[in-house]
Order: sequence, then structure tokens, then C-alpha cells
Amino acid sequence: MNAGSTAAQWAHLRRYPLPGTFVQGRPGSKIYRILAGVPHYVPSWAPYGGEQFFVPVAQATINRAGSGYPYGNLLR
Repeated sequence: MNAGSTAAQWAHLRRYPLPGTFVQGRPGSKIYRILAGVPHYVPSWAPYGGEQFFVPVAQATINRAGSGYPYGNLLR
């Protein structure tokens, strides 16, 4: 959120990514799959039939998952 915004403006957003969402930690190239709000490292795309759509996120968000604001959108 930025200055001047309200919680109501953001209420439509999910607290955690949908189960099965793939994210890529940036900078870098590690891929994670979100299950129950927790990032799980994906060493290979092979089990998923090849590369899938992923959302780039800050690696710090993954590293500090569950540690509270501003990293409260993932669990550990």
C-alpha cells in the first residue's frame, strides 16, 4: 500500500497466493511452488510437463516468509 490508500482498496486481494502458484525469486532464477501458503523449491520443471507460468517476486519475500510485515504474504 502507498500513502493515501485504504485497506478497503486492497480487500479484494488474497492474503496468500493460490495453491499451486509458481513464483521465481528475483534477483536469481530459483522457482518455488506455493502450497498452503508455503514456498517449496522446485529443482526441475519435469514433474510439471515443462516450464510453467510463474510470478516474479523478491527473493527476500521467500527467504523471510512468515516473519511478519512486510513478508506476511507467505508462510513458513
